[in-house]
Amino acid sequence: EALEQVRPNNNQGEYYLTDCAEILRNSGHTVVAACKLDIAEAMGVNTQEQLAEVAQVMKSRG
Repeated sequence: EALEQVRPNNNQGEYYLTDCAEILRNSGHTVVAACKLDIAEAMGVNTQEQLAEVAQVMKSRG
């Protein structure tokens, strides 16, 4: 439900998954933070090169 409300309201025209936290909080949901120790699971993807890098990491995990 929150993903459907995310809009590219920034200069880059990008969709930010992190906007979901605000959307959920504003609709009455509880939002909490979690520590992520594996940086590979929080890699950003803004270019084809970064997408290939993330795909390689995920593929290596099976």
